[in-house]
Amino acid sequence: MNELRLLGQIGLVGAFAVAVGCRASQPDSRPATARETQTAVEAPGDPLHPKVKIETTLGDIVCELNAEKAPAAVLNFVQYVNANYYDGTIFHRVLKDSMIQGGGYTPDMEPKLRGLRPSVEGAWGSHVKNERGTISMIRGRGTAGSSSAQFYINVVDNVDLDESRHHGSYAVFGKVVDGMDTVEKIRNTPVGMHEKYAGGRSEVVPVKPVTIKSVRLLTPFDSIQVQAVAAAAKADQESRLNKLLQELEEKAGSKGVTTESGLRYVDFVLGNGVSPVLTDTVEFQYRGTLLDETEFETTHSTGPAVRQVAALIPGLQEGLMTMNEGGRRTLILPPELGFGGGGVPGIIPPDAVLIFEVELLEIK
Repeated sequence: MNELRLLGQIGLVGAFAVAVGCRASQPDSRPATARETQTAVEAPGDPLHPKVKIETTLGDIVCELNAEKAPAAVLNFVQYVNANYYDGTIFHRVLKDSMIQGGGYTPDMEPKLRGLRPSVEGAWGSHVKNERGTISMIRGRGTAGSSSAQFYINVVDNVDLDESRHHGSYAVFGKVVDGMDTVEKIRNTPVGMHEKYAGGRSEVVPVKPVTIKSVRLLTPFDSIQVQAVAAAAKADQESRLNKLLQELEEKAGSKGVTTESGLRYVDFVLGNGVSPVLTDTVEFQYRGTLLDETEFETTHSTGPAVRQVAALIPGLQEGLMTMNEGGRRTLILPPELGFGGGGVPGIIPPDAVLIFEVELLEIK
Protein backbone atom coordinates (compact mmCIF):
# COMPACT_ATOMS: atom_id res chain seq x y z
CA MET A 1 0.00 0.00 0.00
CA ASN A 2 1.33 3.40 -0.93
CA GLU A 3 2.87 5.21 2.08
CA LEU A 4 1.45 8.53 0.98
CA ARG A 5 -2.05 7.12 0.98
CA LEU A 6 -2.30 6.47 4.71
CA LEU A 7 -0.05 9.31 5.70
CA GLY A 8 -2.51 11.48 3.84
CA GLN A 9 -5.21 9.87 5.93
CA ILE A 10 -3.17 10.40 9.09
CA GLY A 11 -2.41 13.97 8.12
CA LEU A 12 -5.90 14.87 6.99
CA VAL A 13 -8.15 12.32 8.62
CA GLY A 14 -5.89 12.29 11.67
CA ALA A 15 -6.56 15.94 12.37
CA PHE A 16 -10.25 15.19 11.96
CA ALA A 17 -9.88 12.23 14.31
CA VAL A 18 -8.58 14.54 17.01
CA ALA A 19 -11.87 16.41 16.87
CA VAL A 20 -14.36 13.62 16.29
CA GLY A 21 -12.54 10.30 16.11
CA CYS A 22 -12.67 9.92 19.86
CA ARG A 23 -16.44 9.88 19.71
CA ALA A 24 -16.43 6.20 18.87
CA SER A 25 -19.90 4.75 19.20
CA GLN A 26 -20.54 3.22 22.58
CA PRO A 27 -22.33 -0.09 23.08
CA ASP A 28 -25.88 0.01 24.36
CA SER A 29 -25.54 -0.51 28.09
CA ARG A 30 -29.23 -0.43 29.00
CA PRO A 31 -30.62 -3.65 30.51
CA ALA A 32 -32.42 -6.12 28.29
CA THR A 33 -36.14 -5.53 28.02
CA ALA A 34 -38.92 -8.07 27.88
CA ARG A 35 -39.30 -7.42 24.16
CA GLU A 36 -35.69 -8.38 23.55
CA THR A 37 -36.08 -11.70 25.34
CA GLN A 38 -39.47 -12.44 23.86
CA THR A 39 -40.06 -15.92 22.56
CA ALA A 40 -41.80 -16.56 19.29
CA VAL A 41 -44.62 -18.63 18.00
CA GLU A 42 -42.59 -21.55 16.67
CA ALA A 43 -41.09 -24.41 18.67
CA PRO A 44 -38.19 -23.45 20.94
CA GLY A 45 -34.83 -23.11 19.22
CA ASP A 46 -31.26 -22.14 19.90
CA PRO A 47 -31.27 -18.59 21.38
CA LEU A 48 -27.86 -17.95 19.78
CA HIS A 49 -29.31 -18.83 16.35
CA PRO A 50 -32.79 -17.23 16.32
CA LYS A 51 -34.89 -17.14 13.18
CA VAL A 52 -36.61 -14.05 11.81
CA LYS A 53 -39.18 -13.67 9.05
CA ILE A 54 -38.88 -10.75 6.66
CA GLU A 55 -42.30 -10.26 5.07
CA THR A 56 -42.12 -8.32 1.80
CA THR A 57 -44.50 -7.38 -0.99
CA LEU A 58 -42.83 -10.07 -3.12
CA GLY A 59 -42.95 -12.85 -0.52
CA ASP A 60 -41.35 -13.95 2.74
CA ILE A 61 -37.71 -14.56 3.65
CA VAL A 62 -36.70 -16.53 6.75
CA CYS A 63 -33.19 -15.95 8.11
CA GLU A 64 -31.31 -17.76 10.83
CA LEU A 65 -29.09 -15.34 12.73
CA ASN A 66 -25.67 -16.26 14.10
CA ALA A 67 -25.06 -14.64 17.47
CA GLU A 68 -22.30 -17.14 18.14
CA LYS A 69 -20.12 -15.56 15.43
CA ALA A 70 -21.56 -12.04 15.33
CA PRO A 71 -23.16 -11.32 18.72
CA ALA A 72 -23.06 -7.52 18.57
CA ALA A 73 -24.45 -7.38 15.03
CA VAL A 74 -27.26 -9.80 15.88
CA LEU A 75 -28.15 -7.89 19.04
CA ASN A 76 -28.22 -4.66 17.05
CA PHE A 77 -30.45 -6.18 14.35
CA VAL A 78 -32.88 -7.79 16.80
CA GLN A 79 -33.25 -4.53 18.71
CA TYR A 80 -34.38 -2.94 15.44
CA VAL A 81 -36.68 -5.89 14.79
CA ASN A 82 -38.31 -5.64 18.22
CA ALA A 83 -38.77 -1.89 17.76
CA ASN A 84 -40.61 -2.58 14.46
CA TYR A 85 -38.10 -0.24 12.83
CA TYR A 86 -37.99 -2.12 9.54
CA ASP A 87 -41.76 -2.12 9.03
CA GLY A 88 -42.55 -0.03 5.98
CA THR A 89 -38.95 0.32 4.79
CA ILE A 90 -37.87 -0.94 1.37
CA PHE A 91 -35.16 -2.79 -0.51
CA HIS A 92 -33.77 0.40 -1.99
CA ARG A 93 -30.67 -0.94 -3.75
CA VAL A 94 -30.69 -4.00 -5.98
CA LEU A 95 -27.52 -5.21 -7.66
CA LYS A 96 -28.51 -8.25 -9.70
CA ASP A 97 -24.99 -9.65 -9.71
CA SER A 98 -24.18 -8.89 -6.11
CA MET A 99 -26.80 -8.14 -3.42
CA ILE A 100 -30.15 -6.72 -2.41
CA GLN A 101 -29.96 -4.01 0.24
CA GLY A 102 -32.65 -2.58 2.48
CA GLY A 103 -33.73 -1.33 5.86
CA GLY A 104 -32.80 2.31 5.55
CA TYR A 105 -35.32 4.08 3.29
CA THR A 106 -39.06 4.64 3.04
CA PRO A 107 -41.01 3.94 -0.20
CA ASP A 108 -40.63 7.58 -1.26
CA MET A 109 -36.84 7.16 -0.96
CA GLU A 110 -36.45 9.24 2.17
CA PRO A 111 -33.90 8.02 4.75
CA LYS A 112 -35.67 6.59 7.78
CA LEU A 113 -34.20 8.58 10.65
CA ARG A 114 -36.73 8.08 13.42
CA GLY A 115 -35.61 5.18 15.57
CA LEU A 116 -32.02 5.03 14.33
CA ARG A 117 -29.56 3.78 16.91
CA PRO A 118 -25.81 4.45 17.23
CA SER A 119 -23.57 1.93 15.55
CA VAL A 120 -22.56 -0.77 18.02
CA GLU A 121 -18.94 -1.19 19.08
CA GLY A 122 -17.57 -4.56 18.01
CA ALA A 123 -20.40 -5.26 15.56
CA TRP A 124 -18.15 -5.18 12.52
CA GLY A 125 -16.01 -7.96 11.14
CA SER A 126 -17.64 -11.28 12.05
CA HIS A 127 -15.22 -13.20 9.79
CA VAL A 128 -18.18 -15.12 8.32
CA LYS A 129 -17.95 -15.35 4.54
CA ASN A 130 -20.19 -13.28 2.24
CA GLU A 131 -21.62 -16.35 0.56
CA ARG A 132 -24.83 -16.49 -1.46
CA GLY A 133 -27.84 -16.28 0.85
CA THR A 134 -26.02 -14.71 3.80
CA ILE A 135 -27.35 -11.57 5.46
CA SER A 136 -25.00 -8.82 6.56
CA MET A 137 -24.97 -5.35 8.08
CA ILE A 138 -23.38 -2.58 6.07
CA ARG A 139 -21.67 0.56 7.29
CA GLY A 140 -23.08 3.29 5.08
CA ARG A 141 -21.21 6.45 4.20
CA GLY A 142 -24.27 8.62 3.76
CA THR A 143 -26.92 9.49 6.31
CA ALA A 144 -25.61 9.53 9.85
CA GLY A 145 -26.55 6.31 11.58
CA SER A 146 -27.64 4.52 8.42
CA SER A 147 -24.81 2.05 8.88
CA SER A 148 -26.37 0.73 12.06
CA ALA A 149 -29.68 -0.30 10.49
CA GLN A 150 -29.17 -1.20 6.83
CA PHE A 151 -28.59 -4.81 5.83
CA TYR A 152 -28.09 -6.73 2.62
CA ILE A 153 -28.54 -10.28 1.37
CA ASN A 154 -25.88 -11.70 -0.92
CA VAL A 155 -27.29 -13.12 -4.15
CA VAL A 156 -23.89 -14.52 -5.19
CA ASP A 157 -20.69 -15.43 -3.37
CA ASN A 158 -19.19 -11.98 -2.86
CA VAL A 159 -15.66 -13.14 -2.14
CA ASP A 160 -14.20 -9.66 -2.67
CA LEU A 161 -16.13 -8.43 0.38
CA ASP A 162 -14.20 -10.93 2.49
CA GLU A 163 -10.85 -9.30 1.71
CA SER A 164 -9.01 -7.62 4.59
CA ARG A 165 -9.44 -4.19 2.98
CA HIS A 166 -13.19 -4.51 3.58
CA HIS A 167 -12.93 -5.90 7.11
CA GLY A 168 -15.04 -3.80 9.42
CA SER A 169 -17.33 -2.53 6.66
CA TYR A 170 -19.51 -5.62 6.36
CA ALA A 171 -20.55 -8.00 9.13
CA VAL A 172 -22.25 -11.24 8.06
CA PHE A 173 -24.59 -12.22 10.88
CA GLY A 174 -26.88 -14.88 9.44
CA LYS A 175 -28.19 -16.74 6.43
CA VAL A 176 -31.42 -17.32 4.53
CA VAL A 177 -32.91 -20.71 5.41
CA ASP A 178 -36.20 -20.30 3.55
CA GLY A 179 -37.39 -17.89 0.88
CA MET A 180 -34.49 -17.70 -1.57
CA ASP A 181 -37.18 -17.69 -4.23
CA THR A 182 -38.31 -14.34 -2.80
CA VAL A 183 -34.71 -13.12 -2.78
CA GLU A 184 -34.54 -14.06 -6.47
CA LYS A 185 -37.73 -12.13 -7.20
CA ILE A 186 -36.26 -9.04 -5.56
CA ARG A 187 -32.97 -9.60 -7.35
CA ASN A 188 -34.72 -9.67 -10.73
CA THR A 189 -37.12 -6.78 -10.14
CA PRO A 190 -36.72 -3.96 -12.71
CA VAL A 191 -34.51 -1.12 -11.46
CA GLY A 192 -33.79 2.42 -12.54
CA MET A 193 -32.37 5.70 -11.33
CA HIS A 194 -33.99 7.80 -8.61
CA GLU A 195 -33.34 11.47 -8.05
CA LYS A 196 -33.22 11.00 -4.28
CA TYR A 197 -30.61 8.27 -4.33
CA ALA A 198 -26.93 8.57 -5.29
CA GLY A 199 -27.58 11.85 -7.01
CA GLY A 200 -29.88 10.17 -9.50
CA ARG A 201 -26.90 8.54 -11.22
CA SER A 202 -27.14 4.95 -10.03
CA GLU A 203 -29.49 2.53 -11.77
CA VAL A 204 -30.19 0.34 -8.74
CA VAL A 205 -33.51 1.47 -7.26
CA PRO A 206 -36.51 -0.82 -7.91
CA VAL A 207 -38.96 0.88 -10.27
CA LYS A 208 -41.82 -0.49 -8.17
CA PRO A 209 -40.91 -0.32 -4.46
CA VAL A 210 -40.26 -3.66 -2.78
CA THR A 211 -41.62 -2.93 0.68
CA ILE A 212 -40.69 -4.72 3.87
CA LYS A 213 -44.06 -5.20 5.55
CA SER A 214 -42.56 -6.50 8.78
CA VAL A 215 -39.62 -8.29 10.34
CA ARG A 216 -40.46 -10.56 13.27
CA LEU A 217 -38.70 -13.10 15.48
CA LEU A 218 -39.90 -16.67 14.95
CA THR A 219 -37.84 -18.41 17.64
CA PRO A 220 -36.50 -17.41 21.07
CA PHE A 221 -33.81 -14.81 21.45
CA ASP A 222 -32.01 -14.25 24.74
CA SER A 223 -30.23 -10.90 24.68
CA ILE A 224 -28.55 -11.56 28.03
CA GLN A 225 -26.91 -14.71 26.70
CA VAL A 226 -25.87 -12.91 23.51
CA GLN A 227 -24.41 -10.02 25.52
CA ALA A 228 -22.40 -12.59 27.45
CA VAL A 229 -21.00 -13.94 24.17
CA ALA A 230 -20.12 -10.40 23.08
CA ALA A 231 -18.45 -9.74 26.44
CA ALA A 232 -16.44 -12.94 26.05
CA ALA A 233 -15.27 -11.80 22.62
CA LYS A 234 -14.19 -8.48 24.10
CA ALA A 235 -12.38 -10.29 26.91
CA ASP A 236 -10.64 -12.45 24.33
CA GLN A 237 -9.37 -9.32 22.58
CA GLU A 238 -8.08 -7.96 25.88
CA SER A 239 -6.32 -11.26 26.49
CA ARG A 240 -4.68 -11.03 23.07
CA LEU A 241 -3.55 -7.48 23.84
CA ASN A 242 -2.04 -8.56 27.15
CA LYS A 243 -0.26 -11.43 25.44
CA LEU A 244 1.11 -9.07 22.79
CA LEU A 245 2.33 -6.65 25.46
CA GLN A 246 4.04 -9.49 27.32
CA GLU A 247 5.75 -10.70 24.13
CA LEU A 248 6.97 -7.16 23.40
CA GLU A 249 8.30 -6.79 26.95
CA GLU A 250 10.21 -10.06 26.68
CA LYS A 251 11.64 -9.08 23.31
CA ALA A 252 12.65 -5.57 24.44
CA GLY A 253 13.83 -6.54 27.89
CA SER A 254 11.90 -3.62 29.35
CA LYS A 255 8.57 -3.08 31.10
CA GLY A 256 5.63 -1.76 29.12
CA VAL A 257 3.80 1.43 30.03
CA THR A 258 0.06 2.12 30.02
CA THR A 259 -0.86 5.81 30.10
CA GLU A 260 -4.02 7.44 31.47
CA SER A 261 -5.40 7.71 27.95
CA GLY A 262 -5.15 3.95 27.42
CA LEU A 263 -2.08 4.09 25.16
CA ARG A 264 0.33 1.20 25.75
CA TYR A 265 3.93 1.12 24.64
CA VAL A 266 7.17 -0.75 25.05
CA ASP A 267 10.54 0.94 24.46
CA PHE A 268 13.23 -0.92 22.53
CA VAL A 269 15.64 2.04 22.33
CA LEU A 270 15.22 5.02 24.67
CA GLY A 271 17.15 7.52 22.57
CA ASN A 272 19.23 10.38 23.92
CA GLY A 273 17.71 13.39 22.22
CA VAL A 274 14.89 15.72 23.26
CA SER A 275 11.17 15.00 23.05
CA PRO A 276 9.02 16.78 20.44
CA VAL A 277 6.11 19.04 21.27
CA LEU A 278 2.79 19.29 19.47
CA THR A 279 3.91 22.05 17.10
CA ASP A 280 7.15 20.31 16.07
CA THR A 281 7.69 18.65 12.72
CA VAL A 282 9.32 15.24 13.05
CA GLU A 283 10.95 12.70 10.75
CA PHE A 284 10.06 9.14 11.69
CA GLN A 285 9.82 5.58 10.42
CA TYR A 286 6.84 3.43 11.23
CA ARG A 287 5.03 0.21 10.44
CA GLY A 288 1.32 -0.06 11.23
CA THR A 289 -0.57 -3.31 11.71
CA LEU A 290 -3.92 -4.48 13.03
CA LEU A 291 -4.20 -6.81 15.99
CA ASP A 292 -4.42 -9.78 13.61
CA GLU A 293 -1.01 -8.71 12.21
CA THR A 294 -2.44 -7.38 8.94
CA GLU A 295 -0.08 -4.64 7.78
CA PHE A 296 -1.92 -1.52 6.61
CA GLU A 297 1.06 0.78 6.10
CA THR A 298 4.84 1.03 6.31
CA THR A 299 7.40 3.70 5.52
CA HIS A 300 10.32 1.29 5.39
CA SER A 301 9.92 0.75 1.65
CA THR A 302 9.33 4.41 0.76
CA GLY A 303 11.48 6.41 3.15
CA PRO A 304 10.78 8.22 6.43
CA ALA A 305 7.68 10.30 6.97
CA VAL A 306 7.97 13.99 7.80
CA ARG A 307 4.88 15.38 9.56
CA GLN A 308 3.85 17.91 12.16
CA VAL A 309 2.94 16.10 15.35
CA ALA A 310 -0.34 18.05 15.63
CA ALA A 311 -1.52 16.60 12.30
CA LEU A 312 -1.38 13.00 13.52
CA ILE A 313 -3.98 10.86 15.22
CA PRO A 314 -4.07 11.17 19.04
CA GLY A 315 -2.22 7.93 19.81
CA LEU A 316 0.69 8.84 17.54
CA GLN A 317 0.79 12.34 18.99
CA GLU A 318 1.11 11.03 22.53
CA GLY A 319 3.46 8.25 21.51
CA LEU A 320 5.89 10.58 19.78
CA MET A 321 5.76 13.34 22.38
CA THR A 322 6.79 10.88 25.11
CA MET A 323 9.75 9.61 23.07
CA ASN A 324 13.29 10.94 22.86
CA GLU A 325 14.92 11.70 19.53
CA GLY A 326 16.63 8.49 18.40
CA GLY A 327 14.17 6.31 20.31
CA ARG A 328 12.34 3.28 19.02
CA ARG A 329 9.17 1.80 20.51
CA THR A 330 6.03 -0.17 19.73
CA LEU A 331 2.73 1.58 20.40
CA ILE A 332 -0.63 -0.12 20.99
CA LEU A 333 -3.48 2.32 20.29
CA PRO A 334 -7.03 1.64 21.49
CA PRO A 335 -9.70 2.65 18.91
CA GLU A 336 -10.40 6.03 20.53
CA LEU A 337 -6.76 7.04 20.04
CA GLY A 338 -6.78 5.84 16.43
CA PHE A 339 -9.63 6.24 13.99
CA GLY A 340 -12.47 5.30 16.35
CA GLY A 341 -15.78 4.04 15.05
CA GLY A 342 -15.26 5.51 11.60
CA GLY A 343 -12.02 3.72 10.70
CA VAL A 344 -10.49 4.53 7.33
CA PRO A 345 -12.65 2.99 4.57
CA GLY A 346 -10.80 0.27 2.72
CA ILE A 347 -7.76 0.51 5.01
CA ILE A 348 -8.57 0.43 8.72
CA PRO A 349 -11.72 -1.18 10.17
CA PRO A 350 -13.93 0.73 12.58
CA ASP A 351 -13.16 0.24 16.28
CA ALA A 352 -9.71 -1.14 15.42
CA VAL A 353 -6.78 -1.52 17.78
CA LEU A 354 -3.68 -0.26 15.97
CA ILE A 355 -0.09 -1.40 16.47
CA PHE A 356 2.68 1.00 15.43
CA GLU A 357 6.40 0.22 15.41
CA VAL A 358 7.86 3.74 15.52
CA GLU A 359 11.39 5.13 15.31
CA LEU A 360 11.80 8.87 15.96
CA LEU A 361 14.69 9.92 13.70
CA GLU A 362 14.80 13.69 14.02
CA ILE A 363 12.96 16.76 15.21
CA LYS A 364 13.11 19.30 12.40
